[in-house]
Amino acid sequence: MLLPGPPPPVVAALAAPGEQIATPSAICRGQPRCLVGLETFDARSVGGGQNFASDFGTGGRIRGSYSGVDVAAADLWGGAGGEGRYAQTFGSYTLSFSGWKPNYFGIWLSALDGGNALAFYDGSRMLRQFTATDFRMLTGGCNGSPYCANPTARFFGQAAHEPFAFVSFWTPTGGFDRITFHQLGPGGFESDNHMVGVIGKSPAPAPGMAAILGLAALGVAARTGAGRP
Repeated sequence: MLLPGPPPPVVAALAAPGEQIATPSAICRGQPRCLVGLETFDARSVGGGQNFASDFGTGGRIRGSYSGVDVAAADLWGGAGGEGRYAQTFGSYTLSFSGWKPNYFGIWLSALDGGNALAFYDGSRMLRQFTATDFRMLTGGCNGSPYCANPTARFFGQAAHEPFAFVSFWTPTGGFDRITFHQLGPGGFESDNHMVGVIGKSPAPAPGMAAILGLAALGVAARTGAGRP
């Protein structure tokens, strides 16, 4: 399902209810040049306002820097599979990219509320901002929607008043070098399984990095959850 409206610089698509991650094959869709990586936060320390780098398991080809992110242990509000750790903010944090510029970003958005928003930038230009209103247009809110309530076995059915969904974002041309995550108002912005990808193009490597052409999708092992019992 795609977000309605005129063709935007960044497009959003919703995975099936209960899904907490995308497979590289689903992201790449047969493209001969495709690199996909993943950050699960499980190797990060629990605590607020953290700054750390991640290469998303791509061997340094896609490099990201998180600034000001809180990392929390899995609970009813977040943590794919009901385990490990997840990203959270009660204010805002930033994910900035160096090296190859991604044109795909996937994220498990958990316990969506009215203050959640994220924005994609290329340099100083904001390509598009997505708000809770946009996300609820995708999931249908919580009036009988199959996206509502935590889908993991450990916390199954909890937080039933809020949607949980894996959402993919991509830009048809160019890419983005920064994503900002905001909590606009009360509550928190919880997410997990951040996936990044360079799809269908030969990316320009950062200085000192060798270009690798004909990329195959990287296999990623991640928590996907036990799903609905």
